[in-house]
Amino acid sequence: LAPGDIPKGHKAHHDFVWAEKDWFARRGIDVNNPAFGRWVPDELHKKWHNQEPKFNDYWRNQRLLEEARIDQGLPPFTRQELIDKLIEVRSIYNVE
Repeated sequence: LAPGDIPKGHKAHHDFVWAEKDWFARRGIDVNNPAFGRWVPDELHKKWHNQEPKFNDYWRNQRLLEEARIDQGLPPFTRQELIDKLIEVRSIYNVE
């Protein structure tokens, strides 16, 4: 959507959160890819980011889990593993 096409009262929602964009980029994921986002009503966006566990916290915790895995000599998450986690997070937050 072009900026003028943003539905009134909606926010851009990144399924792969903006706050972790650099981490995702290192795994081959562009958080701005339209397949990984949507326009959502403001109130729904606030709900996703304020309910427990918070949406951004889910992904931050996954990054921390990956760091612990690396410390144990295990490989980082692959792009596909993160996409699989996206399916899980969409279920948790009822994102369609």
